[in-house]
Parts: sequence; structure tokens; C-alpha cells
Amino acid sequence: MTSNTPGGGRILGSLRSADGVGVVRIEDRYDTAIDDLWAAITEPDRLARWYGQVEGDLQLGGAFRMYLAADDIESTGRVEACEPPQRLLVSVEVWLSELRPPAEDHPAEAWNYDFLRTEVAELAGARRYNLQETLVHAIFERVAAFHGVRALRVRLSKPDVYADAKAVGVEVASFPGLWPDG
Repeated sequence: MTSNTPGGGRILGSLRSADGVGVVRIEDRYDTAIDDLWAAITEPDRLARWYGQVEGDLQLGGAFRMYLAADDIESTGRVEACEPPQRLLVSVEVWLSELRPPAEDHPAEAWNYDFLRTEVAELAGARRYNLQETLVHAIFERVAAFHGVRALRVRLSKPDVYADAKAVGVEVASFPGLWPDG
């Protein structure tokens, strides 16, 4: 697992005080699968390999001790937030200006779905989005600018938020109702 911080740049983070207690927040991007990263920050033996030696309870509310050998720093802390990553489903429906069928029934004649997928993945990976509403608008604006797009609907949903709900999400469309007119 390696950091994606460009050119040896600094990791983003903040240090603040809350009720007389220091609060540290560190943010970075890593070139690994999300499940691998989650394990690396919640399993003490994995955490020790890339960050520092940690002992204690890494669950919500748990107390821990850590030692960073590189800086000879020993510290204690409490886990105030510890939530596993949530899946985000993206649905993009595009109505094209050209309504005639392709000249041939061949994949080369299709609209470029790989390009669409790449653009959405690039946009989502370019920065951290805290709100679905922000990301859905960014995707909408990017896809709406594609040549030949007549109408568009973009939906984002998180299926793992509530056990008693299929998903929670947001939708943006370029038209009112279920379908674009004409």
C-alpha cells in the first residue's frame, strides 16, 4: 500500500482542540482497494507496518496507545469515529441527440460507455466528496457537456447506510418528470 500524495507532498490534516483535548485528523489517498485500507487502519498489526505501533481497542469509543518510532513519539487516544466505507452506486442515463439507429449492429457503433465510466471514475477520484449532492452535480455537469447529449439523469445511492432501507440517494435530471419530452 502506497500513498498517492504527489511528488512527496504533505499529507492533508488538521490539529485542533476540543474541550481541552487535542484532536488530530489526517487525510491522504492510497493506491489500494478500500477493504485493504480499512483493514490497514483497524487491525493493529497492519497499522504498525505503515504508521506506528498501536495497542488497545480500535473500535468506536476504544482507548489506544501508539508509538511512532521514526519521530520517537508516544501518545494515547480514543477512537471518536470509526465507520467502515460505504458503497456508492452511480447511475447515469443519457438521451442522445441522434435518434437514428447505428449504421451497423456492431459495438464500434455504440456510444462510448467506457469513456463515460472513465470520466465518472476520474471525477470521483480527483478529490474527496463529503456529500452525494456535490458529487452528483459534478458528474451531471461533466456528462452534460459531452457532444450529442440531449437529456440526462444522474443518480447516486448508498445501499449500506440503513438496514431497513434499500438505499439512500440523490438524483439530478435535466427535465421534469420521469422522461424527457420529445
